[in-house]
Amino acid sequence: MTGTVTIRGRAPGEADFFYTLDRVLGGLLAALKAGRIDDAVDVYTRCREDIGYQIISRAQGDAELFKQVANLFYRARDYARAAYCCEHLEEHAKAAQLYERCDDFAQAAQMYAAAGERLKSAEMFEKDGAVADAAKLYRDLGDHLRAAACFERANKRFDAATAYQAAGKLEKAIEILNLIDEDSPDRKVANKVIKELMAQANLQRAPTNQIPLADVTPARAPGPVTPEPILLGGGQLPESGRGLVTVMEGFEALHGLPLFAELSLAELKSLYHLCEVKNAAAGEPIIRSGAPADALTIVLAGELHVKAPGAATPISVVAPGQYVGEMSMVDDGAATVDVVAAQPSRLLRLATVGLKHVLQTQDALALRIYRAFNRVLATRLRDTTARLSRGER
Repeated sequence: MTGTVTIRGRAPGEADFFYTLDRVLGGLLAALKAGRIDDAVDVYTRCREDIGYQIISRAQGDAELFKQVANLFYRARDYARAAYCCEHLEEHAKAAQLYERCDDFAQAAQMYAAAGERLKSAEMFEKDGAVADAAKLYRDLGDHLRAAACFERANKRFDAATAYQAAGKLEKAIEILNLIDEDSPDRKVANKVIKELMAQANLQRAPTNQIPLADVTPARAPGPVTPEPILLGGGQLPESGRGLVTVMEGFEALHGLPLFAELSLAELKSLYHLCEVKNAAAGEPIIRSGAPADALTIVLAGELHVKAPGAATPISVVAPGQYVGEMSMVDDGAATVDVVAAQPSRLLRLATVGLKHVLQTQDALALRIYRAFNRVLATRLRDTTARLSRGER
């Protein structure tokens, strides 16, 4: 049946009809020239054989017809060919969006670059696995945290450490440099940089004006005596810069969050380095009603109050280990409540923009987070339904 195209009839049970390829192509192009786009889409989508490139080949010499062919492919949801047409029409932004839609991230990256959308180009390179190219673009754009993560994935440790340093993540920079092998020619330089970073980290920590523990630690209820914590002994920093261990403040709160219950330790650590620890004074707003939350916020110490707009009495209290702002992970809508620090508090903030970037570029990790997120929402819905059934509010 060479040179024929099969078109199944519309009505149930209607037999197949066979037409020569020339007749189908001629009819499609004639319909496009006459402005009968719906008819052309109907025929094209019902063709069993793949005739897309034959249509492109016949239409390439006619610029207006070629635009109609691009429209045909788009309307038929043949996004790869629609993207190809837009690329050849030099409509780079449209081509990029269409290549992205059909998961051809390498081509999407090139088209976004051609359209001048460098951030989107970097994101597409990252999704395609070309993390070194993505890292360079992020660095040029001043997005040091994303650049650092990509350099790290590309195993470019000095570049990663430099980017983490530029992002203010000195402990992470030290961690990366510590991974350089002892027999590497870069080890001596790494040792020197580590000592400089340790000095910077100490200077950063000195004037932080941390809230005294007595101001933020809630009263302990009577009960069993808590075992004494492990005390870490002192000692001189090694000259080599090797063997250093940095402790991540607040990591245990992230580790215990139900939203991240399915993540591995390595994945959790990659999220932690997107976080910041901050102090909040009593009365300081954390989330404002009418504006989107910009972070998932976990209480390390102190207390937050959730209030209806303009209300004085809190709807609920957020204690250490609990969190607010999780809906910002999936929804850009405005918050409907105010959240304020009820007393001096210490918070761990995972910025929404960084978290969303991770969700968009790391599919396996995103799947695990969304699965856990759905379980949390389902549990809340069941609890709410049970309370309403008992007449509670």
